[in-house]
Amino acid sequence: MYALTKTNPNKSLVEYFDNPHIKNLAFNGKAYTMYGKVRSGLIKRLKEIYYPDYRHKMKKHRKTKLQRKGSSIRIGKSIDKEIFNLINNPKKKPRNSHTKALVSYWESIEHTLQAAQVPVFIKKLNCCTQADVITQDKEGRLFLWEVKSGFNNSQKQSLLRNIEAVVPNCEKNHWQLQRHYTTEGLNDFGLNIEGSQIINVYGEKNDMTVKRKKNPIWCQKLK
Repeated sequence: MYALTKTNPNKSLVEYFDNPHIKNLAFNGKAYTMYGKVRSGLIKRLKEIYYPDYRHKMKKHRKTKLQRKGSSIRIGKSIDKEIFNLINNPKKKPRNSHTKALVSYWESIEHTLQAAQVPVFIKKLNCCTQADVITQDKEGRLFLWEVKSGFNNSQKQSLLRNIEAVVPNCEKNHWQLQRHYTTEGLNDFGLNIEGSQIINVYGEKNDMTVKRKKNPIWCQKLK
């Protein structure tokens, strides 16, 4: 279900995976279970609480405007698979341009890949998810990365609900909700995450862009 580096894995991560609650958390490809009981997924819970009426719509642009490719399930799954395989076997180098760009970026900031697809139970929302990627810096501190592929061109639709701030209802802010609660879930079970960010990769084969999204202040006010 998850990948953990075999080369000097962070002790905090090893202890996290040894936690009996985490050991009993599983994903069968369709649903999460914990101690054999089906649990809701994070995205479903976020939609119920914060954006129940949201419908995915793309912005309309004039034909003369440069078009950037949006995300696709195929590319996202390819990135997940290649990072997962690379952590399990460093000799298995990625072929996808998106994955190569991400790995190159982490290397440029001197982070090493530690784990991917890490199971997470979020107590506050009583739901489960998987943390995309966890890296370690030179000081041994752990960082969570919520990986998003494709240029986000979705429309804003009113405001998010149940937040004590004026926050547009858009996919970029949905991403931030995912990042916030995934980080909280990891911390709940003793994994000390120094920081977490959205990392967005998009572009063409020989012209890839990797951007870290700044964490918004409103996330700090979530109850």
